[in-house]
Amino acid sequence: MKPFARLGSTDLQVSRHGFGAARIGDGAPLDQIEALFDSLLDLGITFIDTADCYAHSEELIGRYLGNRIGEFVIATKCGCITDGEQGEEYSRPVIERSIDRSLERMGLECLDLVFLHTCSA
Repeated sequence: MKPFARLGSTDLQVSRHGFGAARIGDGAPLDQIEALFDSLLDLGITFIDTADCYAHSEELIGRYLGNRIGEFVIATKCGCITDGEQGEEYSRPVIERSIDRSLERMGLECLDLVFLHTCSA
């Protein structure tokens, strides 16, 4: 089995296994989080799935990435309302705000992938 595969019709090469980052950082020290990401790379896992509504997760990913941008393919999701309410919204302003927050938290200039989160449409 090849360790990497082309993602759909894109030019992105991703590991066949990914890491869902929804719950990282729930009280864990930063050195443990860094060790986790180091272990992912050691295992050949280069695909990370996160979301705007996983705010702390994105901040931790950003801290780790630093000069390591390019070693991971980062996918984030948008559409979950995070401003004190719960629900979904997929209007252009909400999606743009979500993308901007994700970029800022992770210290990125662009995102590899953006998905709609829990879209029931």
